[in-house]
Amino acid sequence: MKEGSEKEFSKPKEINLRKYQLELAEKALTGKNTVICADTGSGKTWVALHIVQEHLNSKESPKVAFMARTNPLVQQQYTLFKNFLGEKKVYIINKDEKSTVPLKKLMELYDVFFFTPQILINNIEKGDTRIPEFTLLILDECHHTAKGEPYNNLMRKYIKTKHNNKDIPLPQIVGLTASIGVGPATTEDGAIAHMIKIFSNLDVHEISTVEANKEEMKKFVAIPTEEHVKMEVCYEDPCKKIIEGEMKKVETIYEGTMKGKGVLNTRQNLPGGEYLSKTYLGSIIKLKNQIMCDTTLPKDSGREMICCLTHLGILHEALDINYLMNVEHVVQFLNKKYVEESQQPDKLIPIERKLLKVEKELIKTFENQKSIKPNPNLRLIEEKLQELYCESGKDSLGMIFVQTRATAKSLAEYLNDKLEGIDIPVKPFIGSKSSETSDGLSETEKKELLEDFRSHKIKLLVATSVGSEGIDVPECNIVMKYNYSGNEINIIQMRGRTRKAGGQAIYISDQSVLRRDLVSMEKAAVMHRALDELKQKGKEEIRKMILTEQKNDLQHQEEQERKLRELQNQKKRGFFKLVCATCKETEILGDNIKLYKQNHHVAAEREFLDRVKKEDIKEEKINQMIRKSIIYCKKCPQKLGKIFLIHDLEVPLLKIDAFLCKEGDKLRKYKNWKFVPYIIDEINHKDLEIIFPKLTTPEVS
Repeated sequence: MKEGSEKEFSKPKEINLRKYQLELAEKALTGKNTVICADTGSGKTWVALHIVQEHLNSKESPKVAFMARTNPLVQQQYTLFKNFLGEKKVYIINKDEKSTVPLKKLMELYDVFFFTPQILINNIEKGDTRIPEFTLLILDECHHTAKGEPYNNLMRKYIKTKHNNKDIPLPQIVGLTASIGVGPATTEDGAIAHMIKIFSNLDVHEISTVEANKEEMKKFVAIPTEEHVKMEVCYEDPCKKIIEGEMKKVETIYEGTMKGKGVLNTRQNLPGGEYLSKTYLGSIIKLKNQIMCDTTLPKDSGREMICCLTHLGILHEALDINYLMNVEHVVQFLNKKYVEESQQPDKLIPIERKLLKVEKELIKTFENQKSIKPNPNLRLIEEKLQELYCESGKDSLGMIFVQTRATAKSLAEYLNDKLEGIDIPVKPFIGSKSSETSDGLSETEKKELLEDFRSHKIKLLVATSVGSEGIDVPECNIVMKYNYSGNEINIIQMRGRTRKAGGQAIYISDQSVLRRDLVSMEKAAVMHRALDELKQKGKEEIRKMILTEQKNDLQHQEEQERKLRELQNQKKRGFFKLVCATCKETEILGDNIKLYKQNHHVAAEREFLDRVKKEDIKEEKINQMIRKSIIYCKKCPQKLGKIFLIHDLEVPLLKIDAFLCKEGDKLRKYKNWKFVPYIIDEINHKDLEIIFPKLTTPEVS
C-alpha cells in the first residue's frame, strides 16, 4: 500500500505525556515560535507529536512539515508519527523518492510532511511551494540553524518573507534540541550572544525548558554511569617509526626531484610538525591546491609534486590507523590504496611508479613483521565490551564512536570477529558516499542497518559522527568513545545515546583528546549557566536582542546577495577549458559542459567517454537518477566525476574540484560550480538522448 494512504492510518494510537513533557509543550501550544530544549532521552519527539496533533485538530487547513537533517532521522520520525496521526494523511519525501509529483500537488492530498530542509529549499526555489503555504514547521536538532546550514538557509527565506510583507501569515516555528551550544564562546556573555543568534535565526522568542517538573524528568531520563579510561600509548611503536621513515623518504623524493629541476621555492616548502597532527594534513592539502594552480611550473613537475603530497596524505592516514588499530588494519588500508592508485599502470609517470613501489615495499615490511605486538587498547575495548554485555545481558545494544570511516570499518571488523563467541554481531555505521570515496553507506543501507540494530540483529554499531545525533534506539544502553573528540553539544548528546536505565558510557582517550573533552565539558557547564541567566531576562529585553540581531543579519544577507548577484552578472560567455587537476592533459571545452535540471553539470560530448576510464560501483538511486560508475582520467589516477543512469542514458556528471579552469594562460581552481565565472547553458532530456545512446535491454527468448 502506498505510504501515507488514509486507510493505512485510520486507527491512531493514543499517547499519554508525562507532566514534564506537557510542560515542554505549553508555550508552543499557544502558537508561539518556540525552541524546546531538554535532555536527550526526555522524549522531545513525543512532545512534538502532541503539538502536531493539537495543531491539526485546531487549525483550519493545516499543513505541517517535520524536518530533520539526515534521511535516517527523517525516516525514524516518520515511522513514529504515522502510527499516531490517524486519518491525517502523512507523506515522506527523501532524495531517493521515485515520485515526480510536485510538492504543490502533494500538499493538496496530504497534511503532514517529513523531509530534510534541503528538499523544502529546493521546492521553494523551483516555485513548487512557498513558506506561507505551511502552518507549522518543526526543526529537529535546531541548534544547526547557523551559518551555511540548510536550516539557516531556509529560515533566512522565512525571515526575509516576514520583513518584506508583515501581513502575510507565516507558519509557526518549533525547534527541538538537547543543547543550544555556545559556539566559540568560553564565557556566559559570549554563550548568551550565541544563543540569541540561534534564536534570531529561528525567529523564536520563547524558550521551553523543564522547570516545575524537574524531579519527574530525572526519574525517566537515563543518566549513564561514566568511566574515563586513559589510552595506553605505545612509545616504542615500530610501525609508527617505519611509516614516519617512509614519509621522510617521500619528502626527500619531493625536495630532491624539485630542486633538481630548479622549481622549488619557499611557497612550495613542505610543512613541519608532527606527522600525525591534523595541522600537517591540512598543510599538505593547502600545498596541493597551490601547486595545481601554479602556471609557472612545468606540467610534469606539478604532477610529480602533487603525487608526492598525495602519498604523504595516505601515509598520514596510515599513521592514524596504526595509532588506534593493529598492523593488519594498516596493511588492509594500504593495500586498498595501492589497488586504487595502480588502476592504470601504463598511465603512471616514473615518480608515481617509484612511490607505488615504496608503498608496496611498506606493505611487505608490515606483512613480515611477526613480532609487532597488538594494540593494547583493542584488547581493552574487547574486554570492556565482554564485561558490559555479560553484566547487561547479550540482548543489550551498544554504540562505539570513532573519528574516521577507516577506523570505524577496521574496528567493526575486528570486534565482529572477537565477539562472535558471545553472539554480538558488529557493523560500521558511517556517512554517505561522496565524490571522493565510495566507502560510505547509501541511504537505503543506513536505513536497513538501523532497522537491524533496533531489531537486535546487529547488537553493536561502530559509528562516526553520523550516529551521534538524533538516532533514537531506546534499548541502547552501552556507549563507548574511542579517542573521539566532540564539542559541548556532542558531549551532551553522546550521553543521551544510552536511552535505557542502567546504561554505561566509557570514554577511552589519549591525553590530547581528554584535554579537548575537558574544555567541551566546561563549555557545556557555561551553556547551562548562560541558559539559566537568559531565562531570567525579561521577554521584552530578549525580544529587542533578537530583533537587533535579525536586523544586522538581514543587512549582512543583503550584502552577500548583492555580491552573489554581481558574481552572476559578471558571468560571461567566453572560451575556457576544464583540464584534469592532476595531469592537466585530459580536458573538455566549456562549450561542451551543460547544466541539467539546474544542478548537474554534464560532459555533453560523447567523445569525452573515450578520454576517461569507468569503474562500476554499487548502484544507488539519487533524485530519480542511478549512480552507476566512477570516472577516472585515462592519463592519471584522478577521479573526474561519476556516471549516472538517467532514464536509460549513461550520462557523465563532472565534479568541479577534480578540474582546473583554464582561461587563456591562467589556471584557477574552484570549489563550487557557482564560482565558475562563465555562463553554462542548460540541456534537456531530448538533447541528452541525441548525445548519449539509450541502453538496450536484451530480449528474453
